[in-house]
Amino acid sequence: MIGQMKDQSQGPVLGDPRIYAGLWLMQASVAVAQAAVVSRAPLFASLFWAFVCAVSLSLGLTYRAKPSALHPQLANGAAAIGGVSFLLSLLGGLANALLMLLLWLLVAKNITLAYKRDGYFTMAISLVVLVFAAAESRSGWFLLVVAVFTLSGLFSLVLTHADDLRRDALGDKETQGLSASLPTSALPLTVGVLLVAALLYLLMPTPTPAHWGDYMDPASQDYRDKQWEQEARTGETGRDKSEGSGGGSGSNGGRLSGSSGSQGQGPGYQGFSDRLDIDGVSRQGIGKGIVLYVQAAQPLYLTGKVFDTFDGTRWTSTRTGERKIALRGGRHRFDPAEADEELEQGIEVVADLPPILFGASRVVEVGFPGSVIAADSLGSIRIPRPLAKGTRYEVQSRIERVEGRPFVEVSLDDPGRYLQLPEDLDSDIADLAEQVAASAATSLAKAVALEQHLRTSYEYSFESIFASQGVTPLSEFLLETRRGHCEYFASALAIMLRTQGIPSRLVTGFSATTYNPLTGYLEVRALDGHAWVEAYVRDRGWVSLEPTPAYALPPPSQTQTTSQRLERYADELARQAELLGEEGVERDWLRGIAETFTLINQSIGHLWRLLTSGLWAWILDNRLLLATLGAGLALGALGWRRLRRPLEDWTARKRIQSARHGDPNRLVLLCVQELEAWLARRGRGRASYQTLEEYARELSRGESRYQGPLSTLVELFSRVRYAEGRLTCEEGASAFEAFSAIVLPGDRSRSPQG
Repeated sequence: MIGQMKDQSQGPVLGDPRIYAGLWLMQASVAVAQAAVVSRAPLFASLFWAFVCAVSLSLGLTYRAKPSALHPQLANGAAAIGGVSFLLSLLGGLANALLMLLLWLLVAKNITLAYKRDGYFTMAISLVVLVFAAAESRSGWFLLVVAVFTLSGLFSLVLTHADDLRRDALGDKETQGLSASLPTSALPLTVGVLLVAALLYLLMPTPTPAHWGDYMDPASQDYRDKQWEQEARTGETGRDKSEGSGGGSGSNGGRLSGSSGSQGQGPGYQGFSDRLDIDGVSRQGIGKGIVLYVQAAQPLYLTGKVFDTFDGTRWTSTRTGERKIALRGGRHRFDPAEADEELEQGIEVVADLPPILFGASRVVEVGFPGSVIAADSLGSIRIPRPLAKGTRYEVQSRIERVEGRPFVEVSLDDPGRYLQLPEDLDSDIADLAEQVAASAATSLAKAVALEQHLRTSYEYSFESIFASQGVTPLSEFLLETRRGHCEYFASALAIMLRTQGIPSRLVTGFSATTYNPLTGYLEVRALDGHAWVEAYVRDRGWVSLEPTPAYALPPPSQTQTTSQRLERYADELARQAELLGEEGVERDWLRGIAETFTLINQSIGHLWRLLTSGLWAWILDNRLLLATLGAGLALGALGWRRLRRPLEDWTARKRIQSARHGDPNRLVLLCVQELEAWLARRGRGRASYQTLEEYARELSRGESRYQGPLSTLVELFSRVRYAEGRLTCEEGASAFEAFSAIVLPGDRSRSPQG
């Protein structure tokens, strides 16, 4: 019996076996979470840990009923396995080793799980493992695991609380008292709490996520390079490049490797080499596989390469002044001055990329698992070898805005290099730029006018559709076909700006604007490789411009509800499917999700407007009706206060009457319970420090006629609680008579003789 397990030093014993089922669901969800994050065979690991937890909890259930010396020995064995697993797992990193140790300690505790304190301990271990897995998870499906964990955790806590209530009512001995039916409401209660939490999650505005801690992982990769370190010590700089020599050679030609990413996409964006041929860029074969995960407070553009010279079909970089920079502890700060508006980015690489450190301009600090980097005057940062899958690094950027657009505040010492034009530039291009920007008064206004002209009068085409065949591709794009990919739009804007005397340059990188609200990460895919333009505006700096219709400059951070973020996320995924030319169920399904969240958000907005603008007018129009309803509610509340006690008394008597001819033990417990409630409704409840005998003596001193019935009830209750055996029907009847002697219809009392 459970009573045999009780040890006052250990606390209360877990009484309800369903608590063990709830704990197993918690631990099974944790097993799935950790296996999905750290295991190479997640299905096998999930099944293994779910099975081990089930077996260990079954042993704990038998230990609760009948303790034996074997259970502690098995627990010690599980703990020893955990220690060995910890040492063996150190090769995979300290975090994974600690996780393995925690799981085995959880199994060890399960084997001797009998007390409520131990149950709380296993819940705490499970929560720690789940939090670790949540920090490493990149999948939106992890939210389902969290929901199962929360549901089972709430269920276990409600059962534990019900166990406490039953223990207070019936004592530590396992009985079939009335309060034993309370746990049946545990599941509806936990489901209700989870639904309310889900509604709050979807509808409440979400603040900007706080990304704490050091994101750089020194153990992820080794980027040390002795030759670069020597150049950093001697102060050598990279030679000026007229045709892009050196910048990315040996880097897969600047292509995104298609071997990574979940979709197994083919070759990717070709804009990260030292030469960008706008007539040779092709996105055929690019899939939707993710190449970067970014933690940042807002969407952003990640700069990769910057180009300043254009010959009509090809962009290159000249006189970059590249220099090698030694890192101290893996970090380097370019600008020692601190600023309030610095954006921190934690970047995880999940596909092999060219040897470039991607980050939002302007980069002021880098944290990278290497010993040296190379930076040039254009703002590009190189590393000694290609950026490998699994690398994690940090970037701090100083982002300022003018008219909502990001800009980099720097001085321009050589504007001529950013005003260079191709020798055979078609004069019609300059005429078109002059015509579009004629009404603009400032350089920034001219730049925006040209940008908007391209965004509204031209069509974006994901595929490369031009072949020069003796004609200038830019003229073909601007004056005839009016369709092209982002390199055409960016090149056209840069050259049109230069014809108006506005310095400009072309930038390639990634559009990191797809935020997944379920994971908290910006997801960057291979197809997010992109080209845009920066124009130099006097007294401002390099202002970002986005001429391509299918893209939009990242907006400042805005507080939105999760529902709004989900709508935007689904819409973005559907847009990407359309860009890839995909048809069928997936795109329609994503569009359906986006439209559903759009409808939810519109309904919420309509309701809010109704409450804020129309509510007061409606109150004034219906003030008489509202006053009548208010008076009725007040009268109803007063009436309920007068009717509540008689109604509860009548219900209590009905329960006693229905139990009168049943189990005598249950009848005695019910009589004592209902009598206490009856007295409490009259302001004579039992204090928490009083025993039942002390409570009966206190009542008898105030009402001597209660002495006989109360003595009978206390004696019978003590026999049920503390003595073996069952009461007879005659003893049950005497308990009923004692109860009836005190509680009569009409709230009147009588003496035992009455």
